[in-house]
Amino acid sequence: MTADEKAAWRREWLLSLLSLADLPLQKDRWLNPDITHPRWSYVEFICAYFDDALAAREYPHFVEVGLVSLEEAEALHGFHRALQNYNTPDGPWDHAAILSDENWAATAAKGHAALQKLEAMLTDPAEKALFTTKAHAPALTAADLSWPAVPS
Repeated sequence: MTADEKAAWRREWLLSLLSLADLPLQKDRWLNPDITHPRWSYVEFICAYFDDALAAREYPHFVEVGLVSLEEAEALHGFHRALQNYNTPDGPWDHAAILSDENWAATAAKGHAALQKLEAMLTDPAEKALFTTKAHAPALTAADLSWPAVPS
C-alpha cells in the first residue's frame, strides 16, 4: 500500500469514527425530514465504519499491516465493541428511537472519549485537522437532500 493509499484509508476511517461519536450531527442529519439520501442515516454511518473502512476485519489486522498503531487500536477498543454490541430499539431506520436510546448515547459518549485519546496520539497535521474542521459534517448539498441523487 502506498503512502497516499494509507492516508486515504486513514482519512475515511477517522471520518467514520467521528460521525459515529457526533450526536449533534446525527440529530441534525438523521432527523431532518428534508434529507432523503441514505448517506445521512444510522445504517450508512455504521456501514461506513464496519463495511467500508474495516471491511469486516478486526483491529489486529490493521495493526499487522501498519494502518493503525497498537495504541490507536487500544484507544478505540471500548468504542468499537460498544458499536458491535449495540442493538437498535426499533430497527436501524428509526432514527428518533436510536437517538433517544440511553444505550446509543452511552456508545456515542464512549466514542467521544476514545476519539479524544486518539486525537492526542495523532502526529499527522491532516489527520489532526479532521477533528477541528469537522470534515465529517460537511454543508449539505442538493444531492444530500434527495435519493436517488438528482443529476447536476
